[in-house]
Amino acid sequence: AAADPAGRLDLAPITIVELLDRILIQGNWYRVYDAEHRTTRWLKLAAYFPHQDSIGFSGFDEGIKLSLRAQRFALDLAEGRSEPINPDPGASAALESLKRAKVSH
Repeated sequence: AAADPAGRLDLAPITIVELLDRILIQGNWYRVYDAEHRTTRWLKLAAYFPHQDSIGFSGFDEGIKLSLRAQRFALDLAEGRSEPINPDPGASAALESLKRAKVSH
């Protein structure tokens, strides 16, 4: 299969959801890549809706909010643009699985 120019993960969507379920923990902090502003922000997980392909993050004062597609965040994790802060062993293993599944463009 040809790789998509933006890069992709060579995993079924359900597998990506399973890995994100282990990485995304409500209230935990993440270094999140904000493509619109081309910056990385430290944000905590506010909401994750796997069936809607949506993740919501918020800042220290709840004033900063960022919503991302779960598939996009998974790719950012795989490419190292985003990362969990102090992940537990299960989250670290899931992150490594995403990185191994990364298909370069």
